[in-house]
Amino acid sequence: MAFTLVLLNKRQNRKSQQYLLSLNEEQENLMRTLSMEIHDNVNQVLGAINWNFLALLDGLQLSQEKQILAEKIKAMTDTLFQDTENIGHALNPDYVARKSFIPSIRDEADWLNATGRLQCDLEINGQRQEMPDQTSLMAFRIAQESLNNAIKYSEAKKVTIQLNFGEQNFDMCITDNGKGIDISTIDFKKGTGMNNMQRRAKIVGGHISITSIPGKGTAVTLVIPNAFTKRTL
Repeated sequence: MAFTLVLLNKRQNRKSQQYLLSLNEEQENLMRTLSMEIHDNVNQVLGAINWNFLALLDGLQLSQEKQILAEKIKAMTDTLFQDTENIGHALNPDYVARKSFIPSIRDEADWLNATGRLQCDLEINGQRQEMPDQTSLMAFRIAQESLNNAIKYSEAKKVTIQLNFGEQNFDMCITDNGKGIDISTIDFKKGTGMNNMQRRAKIVGGHISITSIPGKGTAVTLVIPNAFTKRTL
């Protein structure tokens, strides 16, 4: 009887894991499609705007004031082009897998710093190890969600991403010095962002914990045991 219950429980866990993987695959496919749309359409339009603007300026005799304005417009379109390209890359799971985890995280930190909206520091502790693609992608998506929440809601001036590599385990802690959140509310517990992070952590055998102090900031911690071992269903 006990053996039967254990077997049924294992089957149920396997079905639950397969469901989570299927749900995540749908979401990643959507992100891949959005990335392609940004690359094939949005970036092409921005590129055309840039070239046409330069063609319009060619041969024109502008006053110093208008020349300064033209240079500002050119700088803004260059920044917009680069930002959309970065967003497109970050959405694409294939690009993230090719680039690998740490460089992808560093790109996110560099992009945040370039926006001037807040300071983002990256700290890496322990002997760096490569994680399987699925584990790396889930950790990266959780980092993206945490950083997005910090930008949108926290009113923080500084965010720190801490990556800790152990012999077998990996943990990531993202902290901000913002206004904090009430994590006891139903809206927070059932929020899409929180559900996404928990689901992605569960896919790779990890778990998420969140601590927050009103007026002092929020910390999102991901812990993945045996992070450097490829998982099979």
